[in-house]
Amino acid sequence: MGSEGNVVLQLGNVSEDILRDSRKFYEHGLPLSKTERVDTTVWGRVPRIPATVNAFSNEPGAREIQDVGLDGLSDAGENVVFSDYLNKVRGFLNQPCLDQVLRDPSNDDFEYFLDDQVFPSGTDLSLHDIKSLMELNEIHRHQIQVQQE
Repeated sequence: MGSEGNVVLQLGNVSEDILRDSRKFYEHGLPLSKTERVDTTVWGRVPRIPATVNAFSNEPGAREIQDVGLDGLSDAGENVVFSDYLNKVRGFLNQPCLDQVLRDPSNDDFEYFLDDQVFPSGTDLSLHDIKSLMELNEIHRHQIQVQQE
C-alpha cells in the first residue's frame, strides 16, 4: 500500500461552528414559527434541532427569518442583545466607523463579492481594506468581554 491519501474538510461544517461556544450554528435550522427550538447563548441564538438539509426553506418569509448571519440574530436583534457593548463603543469610534458598527453590530452580514452596489466595478480589495474588516472583527471579539464586565 502507498502512503498517499486525501484530507477532506467540509467547509460548511467548519464555517458554521465559528463562534467560541462549541455549538454548531446553521441559519436554516432557525425556526420559522413562534415555537422556539433555539438556545440563547452569550453569542446569540443556536438551533436545537440537528441539521437535516443543506438549504434554506422555500416557505414564504423563511429567508428573512433564517438568513441572519453567524449569531442567529438580525441586525436589529444584534442592536438589542449587544446594546451595552454598542453604548460603550460610541465614546471612542469616529462617526463613519460607528455607523458601520451600528448597521451590523456582529459584522456578519453576507456581501457577495460580485455585487456592484457593495464592491463597484474596479474596486480593489487591497490588504488595507481587508485589515479594516479584520479590525472590526477584533472589536466584535471583545464585545463579549465588555458585556461581562
